[in-house]
Amino acid sequence: MNKSFRFAYLRENYFLVLPVLITILLYLISVTYGFRNFDEDILIKDFYVHKTFHEYIEKYLLIHFKGVTEAYGFAFSGIKNIHVSILGIPTFYIISFLFHGKAFLFHSWSLLLHCLTLYFFIRFCFNMASNKNIALFAGLLWTLHPTNVEPIIWATNWAHSFGTALYFYTLKKITELDLKKELSKNNILFILFISLIQILFTEHTITIPVLIFLSVFYLSINSRTLLISFKKALKISLPSFVIIFFYWLIRNILISQATGASSGLHLIETFKRIFFLSPQIFMHQIKLILLPVSLSIDQIDLLELDRQILGIRHVLSIIIFILFILLILFSLRKYKFLSFGAAASLITISPFIQIIPLYSLAAERYNYLSSAFLLFGLTSLFFKIFETRHKSIIVVLSLLCLILGGRSFLRIIEWKDSQTLFLSTINTSKTLLKKGIWTYNLAICQNNEKKKGELLKLSINLLDLFIQERNSSIQNSLFKKYELDNDSLKAKAAHRIATNYEILNDKENYLKYLLKALDFSTPNSQIQALIFKNLGTFYFQENALNKSLEYYKKSSLISPNPSIDYAISVCYLKMNDLPNYEKYLEKAASVISPYNKSPFKTYGQFLEASKNDISTAVRYYKIASLVENNVEPYILLTAAQLKLGQIDKAFKSVKDGLYGFPNNPSLNYFHAVIQINKGKLSEGIKDLIKIVDLNKTPKDIKIEACHILVNIFLNRNERDKALKYNEVILSIDKTDKEALKVKENLMVR
Repeated sequence: MNKSFRFAYLRENYFLVLPVLITILLYLISVTYGFRNFDEDILIKDFYVHKTFHEYIEKYLLIHFKGVTEAYGFAFSGIKNIHVSILGIPTFYIISFLFHGKAFLFHSWSLLLHCLTLYFFIRFCFNMASNKNIALFAGLLWTLHPTNVEPIIWATNWAHSFGTALYFYTLKKITELDLKKELSKNNILFILFISLIQILFTEHTITIPVLIFLSVFYLSINSRTLLISFKKALKISLPSFVIIFFYWLIRNILISQATGASSGLHLIETFKRIFFLSPQIFMHQIKLILLPVSLSIDQIDLLELDRQILGIRHVLSIIIFILFILLILFSLRKYKFLSFGAAASLITISPFIQIIPLYSLAAERYNYLSSAFLLFGLTSLFFKIFETRHKSIIVVLSLLCLILGGRSFLRIIEWKDSQTLFLSTINTSKTLLKKGIWTYNLAICQNNEKKKGELLKLSINLLDLFIQERNSSIQNSLFKKYELDNDSLKAKAAHRIATNYEILNDKENYLKYLLKALDFSTPNSQIQALIFKNLGTFYFQENALNKSLEYYKKSSLISPNPSIDYAISVCYLKMNDLPNYEKYLEKAASVISPYNKSPFKTYGQFLEASKNDISTAVRYYKIASLVENNVEPYILLTAAQLKLGQIDKAFKSVKDGLYGFPNNPSLNYFHAVIQINKGKLSEGIKDLIKIVDLNKTPKDIKIEACHILVNIFLNRNERDKALKYNEVILSIDKTDKEALKVKENLMVR
């Protein structure tokens, strides 16, 4: 590529190249970060590092085969969060295997996806407006917007930007085909395919049929009447609507099968969400886009919303919501791209507010897709109003980009690690509850014990103050449904105080605040189930087993949970009630999920030791090896397979274990023994010597390895080597009879 060609390319495509380069320069520092906060570190260490590719496949088939995931967000809500991501989860596993927890790769991947999304978005804007400057500044304003920092540098949240990239690619392709008048049957099939693919990756792309309709409709308004444009847009988008309809049916079936509950919300509750919460949260999201001054990832700050229907803020939110819709309608002809941007923004934010139930009310990253459309609409408005003064508007927009870029850079620095993130969030949190919770988070990532203690006490003071200041009042029932009413919040604050005292090893205050949290909690709420579980654990540690069982069973009645069943089984074991121990242990091991890790290994050991059912034990050891980040299930699995004479399977299990735990002496010992058994004597000898030479090898394993080496070398008549490893045995255990006998025989010779 010669210089003149490169110059011509850059001159022609500056509106594409410049935003991508600026984005890379802005976010480049983030790829040098480790995983920002400790909870991501835990996730990475627990999931990404210690599995082979076929183990990831086995784990996916075991746990996520249908793509349904569940989670509770106790800090934000008592509502269960259920998602279906049929293609997204296997992709998640593949990326996990390829990256192996390397922070650089995850951050680079997120940045790459954002640049790809930006490229497709700018191309789409150009297709719509036929104006390079509008496309350029719409892209720049969006990519530099500080609310978009979170989804880009959040290492484990790359699926969000991945889905958005597919979304904008679809719209870019649709508008290109429409402009070229190439929307043939084959291209309609492609639209069907890409619509289906993206919804199977990420649920928030569920609005794609509506955006296909809007894009085609607004693009053809100038050349056709509204009715003709409407019919054309409907004809092109209708297949995508059909695809989404069938997806929604399949989604509900899968959720019902996986959870035993319908994902649909009750009609009255849905109405309350739409009428009460949606306008207020929508206003919050619009404010984040238009005035990104005070930013926080803290969704619970939204509890400062009106608590009653038709309060001042609620009414204001409804008015703004209605004005927004009127803006869409009345700007349709004169400012059609403003109308399009506003309509598209409203549509794409709706899944995060209503369609897909989320455990948190609203997060900044939910604006990632929606903000792009609104910024496109506003940019096109500026250029339309100042048609004769484009140079002036370019200067103004450039300054605005500089301001947004500076604010984003400060956010990137704030998100560098746990401490900067938590300090930033503490400073921006509007409620004492969240200041206290984030102060706790800041405390537990401290290495200095004195500093940790000081921060925990500060957290206690903030949360105590919140409890004292939080007045009880009649509140909308929807807040109780979400466990965001005053009593539930005070219960959560008291529970966190109890957790602080537990870390400070103050048992008296720990119990005091657990009981206080119980007094605040609403009967049969998720937070009450958690409090009962903690009380059960407290009394278990105090050896008050009957009281422990009482609380564990209360927790299980509210929120059935395999971890509670496992805790109950351990109580019965300590009480020597073996029938109930087996009953609850079996019950705990009957639920396979990524959050249920403890019972499988234990149940396998029980079956092997008490019932000599080694074949079934092998199954449970295998499950434990997939869900745990621990070497012990691999050791138990290998030993059990060897007892069954399954040498090849045992060898595979050993290799899987060594992939994640390469220096484990027990696995290396098994590897050596199996190698020798399979006739690979030299490889087995190397493994055994490696085990003997490792300082951390347990004495019993080192002795066994030496015995095997001594016998091999004696059979080979290599007396010096045999004597060497025999002496190693005697240096560990001078009374070892076999080693003494070998030494005597070697001396005689």
